[in-house]
Amino acid sequence: AAQHPTDTRDARAFWRGSCLNHETREGRTEKNKPGKAATPDGSSPWGETTCERDAGNRARMLAASLTAARPDLFDVRCNRVAPPSNFSCVRGGARKEHDAARAAILNAPATITDATWHEPHDYARYRYLVNLPGETSGSYSRNLNHLWATGAVVLLWNAKIVEFYYPALAVAESVGVVDRASAADLLDALNADAAARARLAEGALGIDRDFVCPECLHAYLRDVATAVRERANYASVLDDGRAVAALASAAGACEDVVRVDVAAKKVYGETQWTAVSLKESICSAFG
Repeated sequence: AAQHPTDTRDARAFWRGSCLNHETREGRTEKNKPGKAATPDGSSPWGETTCERDAGNRARMLAASLTAARPDLFDVRCNRVAPPSNFSCVRGGARKEHDAARAAILNAPATITDATWHEPHDYARYRYLVNLPGETSGSYSRNLNHLWATGAVVLLWNAKIVEFYYPALAVAESVGVVDRASAADLLDALNADAAARARLAEGALGIDRDFVCPECLHAYLRDVATAVRERANYASVLDDGRAVAALASAAGACEDVVRVDVAAKKVYGETQWTAVSLKESICSAFG
């Protein structure tokens, strides 16, 4: 990030990923097939229609269509393209927006397709990085994990995704929130306002520094485990080895929990910690 000052970066918003669907064989590649086929009425074995399951794919389709409309502002492209067509769960004016986005992609597939692999450091060449929902039901996308540390302005697609640190996000201070209707206006405004860009980029670095760094995640998980321990009064059992062994024995679970030793071994001259051996059960260790 330090090698790419914000003002010298590509002034477009960047994203790469697959833009598929859960409707057709083209959308169900070997790497991304949803499982059992949908029923004749369009519903899936999970009780959802393909429209509902494609919430994330629809968001990706909408975002990619921005590249077709404003290639000067957006470098949002797909490495695999098979946009969804079932918009039965979309209501009102949003339905027309979806139809228009799909048509834009189908009319100019070369414009929004890029099969090139991009390394994490490539992201730091852009002023803006877009985070889009995951393919499965619009779920969380792990792509977001590394965006905060790039020194770019992070733009979250307006979606129903919540991570534990989201309450700390401040719109216009650490993150921008966009959709197909607002994204172009926001980028035009930010490209004309260096101070606002710098504020958002610095705010994103703060999220990485204070919330998603390895030490931050460790501290968060430790705090959660401590809170659950105190709330459930686990100390009354887990801090007493004999009580733990008695509980496991009563549940018939002595052999389900065993001590594992991990040791180093040489593999083609390289040290790997892959020598695993099972030791005594929890009942033998604490009983």
